[in-house]
Amino acid sequence: MKLDGKPAHCKATVQEVKRKVLPSIDDDFAKDLGVESLPQLKDKLREIVQREHDNRSERELQALIDQTLLDSNKFDAPPTLVQHQAEHMFERLSARFGGADGGLPEEDAKKLKEQIQPEAEKAVRLQFVVARIAEHEKVEVSDADVAAELEKNLSQAETDKEKARTREFFEKRGDDVRALIKERKVYQLIRESAKIKTA
Repeated sequence: MKLDGKPAHCKATVQEVKRKVLPSIDDDFAKDLGVESLPQLKDKLREIVQREHDNRSERELQALIDQTLLDSNKFDAPPTLVQHQAEHMFERLSARFGGADGGLPEEDAKKLKEQIQPEAEKAVRLQFVVARIAEHEKVEVSDADVAAELEKNLSQAETDKEKARTREFFEKRGDDVRALIKERKVYQLIRESAKIKTA
């Protein structure tokens, strides 16, 4: 060791030596994680990994279908609708990142709006394409479909308050719920009729 270019000596006293001790992977370890035994923990981990894989595959397939629909149906979306969609997307994202519109710095808000614009245009075009397919294929949404969707959402609600909000949403936004179910049916129809190759 050198100090100001000259050899120097120093002394250090070791106060404590620590060693990381990994826990034993056994039933006690599994119980600490909220399951009864190590085999159950392994099953749970396999389920999580499989679910993540399925979700990733689902997102990739959805993106592929969307891009195929956009590539096969090229047209200019109405600017007013695109602007409305962009504002809706910006409000949702800005609420996630900082609350109200003013929650984001002006420069960041400007960049976010610029990034959103092409995605909003794609979203509007997809809405038109999906609506046209639904009309052509005579895709309908019945009261039974809406009731089933409500029951599914209620089963996922953990508290009475969440269930009340779910019922209120279905009552006030019934048209939006039907549109969502119809869109889902269209995509299901596309998947069933498409030849999907997997690696």
